[in-house]
Amino acid sequence: MKGNILLIRPNNYLSVSNYPPLALILIGSTLEKAGYDVEIFAASNEENYLETIKSKVTNSKFLLVGLTVLTTEVADAICISKAIKEISNVPIAWGGWHVTLFPRQCAESKYVDYVIVDEGDRSVVKLADSLAKRLSLKHKTIMNENHLIIEELPLPNYSLVKDIEGFITRPLGDKFQEIMDKTIRWIPYQSSRGCPSLCTFCINVVTDNRKYRFKSARKVVEELEVLISKYNISHFKILDDNFFVSKKRVKEFCKLVIERRLEFTWDGECRVNYLHDGYLNDDFLQMLKKTGLVQLVIGAESGSKKTLNYLCKQIVPEETERAVDYLDRNGIIPDCSFIVGLPGETREDILKTSNLINRLRKHKLFLCGVHTYRPYPRSKIARQLISEGKLEEPRTLEEWADEKTVGLYTYEDIYRPWIQDYELAMNISYYQSLASGVWLLQHQIDNRLFRFINLIFRKISGFRSKHFFFAFAIDKRIYSYFRLKMYNRAETKWKKE
Repeated sequence: MKGNILLIRPNNYLSVSNYPPLALILIGSTLEKAGYDVEIFAASNEENYLETIKSKVTNSKFLLVGLTVLTTEVADAICISKAIKEISNVPIAWGGWHVTLFPRQCAESKYVDYVIVDEGDRSVVKLADSLAKRLSLKHKTIMNENHLIIEELPLPNYSLVKDIEGFITRPLGDKFQEIMDKTIRWIPYQSSRGCPSLCTFCINVVTDNRKYRFKSARKVVEELEVLISKYNISHFKILDDNFFVSKKRVKEFCKLVIERRLEFTWDGECRVNYLHDGYLNDDFLQMLKKTGLVQLVIGAESGSKKTLNYLCKQIVPEETERAVDYLDRNGIIPDCSFIVGLPGETREDILKTSNLINRLRKHKLFLCGVHTYRPYPRSKIARQLISEGKLEEPRTLEEWADEKTVGLYTYEDIYRPWIQDYELAMNISYYQSLASGVWLLQHQIDNRLFRFINLIFRKISGFRSKHFFFAFAIDKRIYSYFRLKMYNRAETKWKKE
């Protein structure tokens, strides 16, 4: 081996990190193919993860330590990097979405030796090779010259993650698992990158990741077949930004899965306007169902045409209703995402979204998650808000570690000055989401009494949403406390196991 490399996913202070770190798995697999010995460590796996990391760095001779960093992970990434710097001179590299958005700030930090911008699969090998040969790099910032051809990437090696089995057996917070009511063994999988759409709030537009690149249908099916055999997988979460861009590829995927009689279920994401007679029609959806498709996340975003135009979604609410109808009648769960509280949205716009959701609830399988708008840093809308004095952009990496500063970008429940009717937006977001059970599903609770309590709160939220009764939200405070207790209970149990 050329050298040992440790890859770390920091803690995300917004939520329970129950997904395996797929980005690091893909990068680690490329490093392994290039001849390096790789270990992936997720900080969420252990209570005293800092001590574990320091012990690893002290007792192993690492060529490089790499961290993947989202904006919500900056604070913990700094904490981890600082702890390593106190005991070792091992080079530390940061990559991930936050680094791609703010490479200069990250490069200027004393806790970061190298920053990798955009896709890190090839760049991290370039960095590791230079370090192995003891060659000095001219710049701290390493950038890809072109988008990667992901057909050439190796089969993901999930075993690089410590305790990958714990992730595989962990319950998912998805409606389909509640309906299936059986234990599944699952992993995330990526078959394509990029999305050609123009949505103004999307990270792909901000980072110029609109070029669609994909693995061939044959390679996808061959990899899924290997992963099923190797890890005894029964479900795949396809984490593509847009799995359905190529109709030809999707058809070939279906054909190969059916021909090989592969038995698994899967879920993914899809644009609203792909569901129509000319593409994802009843026949096509039935074919997808034969391959194991159980749920599609669709970005409905709003019931207001004005808001949809503002977001450049290139859809109208009627198309969302058609899409949900198509999926529901074909036995595939339509999981719709909505946003309220966008700049310029009136009370009427917000109520149109809630009204659309109420109409969609006639479909038995329908569910939705509703969020108040959280701006991606450097997006068009974020820049607009900064120019209006309603949002600030930190000037240093360390400022991104301040929760109050980052809260406007990331927190679910926080006052945002651009929301015209803040209380209404927050309560619609809360009650419509809880009515669908998207935060805490019954199968995630291991106690019958707590399951009953959770169901009661869901019923209350459904009644409130149906009758537009969003005032006097005392039950909201009680449930928020209950939900946190259930999360902590599940997290403690998982770490003990």
